[in-house]
Amino acid sequence: GTMPLRSGEERTLTVGGGSGTGAYTLAYAETSTNPAVATVTAVSAAAGTFTVKVTASSGEYALVYGRAGDDNYLAASQQSTAHDVGKADAVIVTDAQAATGLVYDGAPQDLVTPGEGSQHGMEYRLGEDGAWSAIVPAAVDAGAYDVDYKAAGDPDHNDSLERSVTASIAKAGQAAVSLSGALPETAGAAATVTVGGGSGTGLYTLISTNPQAAQVTVVNAAAGTFTVKALATAAGADYGLEYGRAGDGNYLPISVNTPSHHITAKPEDPSGGGSGDADSTDDADAPANVAAIRTALSKYSVVKGRSLTIPLVVELEEGETKAPELSWESANPGVATVTKLTETSVKIKGLKAGKTKITIRAADGERRTLTVTVSKKKVALAKLQAKKPKPSDGKTTSKKKKPSVGKITVWMPKSSLKVGQTAKLKISVSDTPPSTGTLKFSSSNKKVVTIDKAGYMTAHKKGTATITVKFGGRKVTVTVKVK
Repeated sequence: GTMPLRSGEERTLTVGGGSGTGAYTLAYAETSTNPAVATVTAVSAAAGTFTVKVTASSGEYALVYGRAGDDNYLAASQQSTAHDVGKADAVIVTDAQAATGLVYDGAPQDLVTPGEGSQHGMEYRLGEDGAWSAIVPAAVDAGAYDVDYKAAGDPDHNDSLERSVTASIAKAGQAAVSLSGALPETAGAAATVTVGGGSGTGLYTLISTNPQAAQVTVVNAAAGTFTVKALATAAGADYGLEYGRAGDGNYLPISVNTPSHHITAKPEDPSGGGSGDADSTDDADAPANVAAIRTALSKYSVVKGRSLTIPLVVELEEGETKAPELSWESANPGVATVTKLTETSVKIKGLKAGKTKITIRAADGERRTLTVTVSKKKVALAKLQAKKPKPSDGKTTSKKKKPSVGKITVWMPKSSLKVGQTAKLKISVSDTPPSTGTLKFSSSNKKVVTIDKAGYMTAHKKGTATITVKFGGRKVTVTVKVK
């Protein structure tokens, strides 16, 4: 049978063999240095069955087993090897369960319903870095949380193995939003309006549902101020507005549609000037209608404290000759902001680690939304190292050593990059004496990996690209994989 080894554990053992009719025996072998840690109880000495129970949480024990003699046979016995005794494990009687129906309300909420342990209750921790505690963990912000739990031990029992459960707090709906200010209803007229209310930290939004009749320009999305202009050529047309507030980490986005507004013709100038002249002047001042705003990708990555310039393609409506009017807004301006916006590019600066959406919008309502991820830090970098000639030992002549052209060695700081990660190539040039010049970099697939003038690579999507490094008329390539 199997010897019991844990505190409180009990097992049935069988003694067999021998000769004659004597009863089987099993006893605890005591010595002066080995205090009793187990008890032996006979179930049936004739059949050789016994129970052995461990009564201590530490120590060791051995058993003497054998068979009594009879008229024809002598008694026989022998001792087992010693067995170490340890603590038993506590047991999870009832598992902790993830709390359900949790919605962000600004207050701490318990993430699990308590479980039950066999000895000293249960302990919990929030994530792998959390501290174990008998208190059920709670959280405030919306998101998913991993909660570990275990049955706690006592002086005679070890803690049980850990188990885990994931609980979620859902984003809440926002309070009502409002739109204040008189909307323009005359061709060529403009007005400033304000969107207010809602909840959280998201930017306010306002768009025209008919940009051919009315255009919206962002004045300050954080404060909720916008300009609405009824186009001079839109007399007789109708337009509506969709206003709201973007979501954030704890709140869902919200939007509301206004009733339709009718644009009437501008009254004639009493001084004799007709409305046609005024309309044509307003139309001449209006920005171009934009058919589309395009970028190569919809997702970009930038390191905290660094800037990223993204090329833009602004396609105008057929026949347009005027310049477009562009504006931008960041859903989380604390993460990333736009420092420069032109018709051909947008320059984004990473401010702190996180993710945000940056929207580039034309005056007629056409827009392009980019997802920007800002990472905390770069992969460890290595500076360009040029091997130097050995210093003079004082015994050489003044004759100069003939220059030698070595090789360029380029290698990756990691075997591969992840999407959104930034790293710098490690480069060594073995010219003697050290050469001067400029390193030039290029990527065979900019949709997968881009590289700037300093050698910083940014991974955009999964795939493979070849990076070429040129220096002093020489070049070398390295393959970059993005997972």
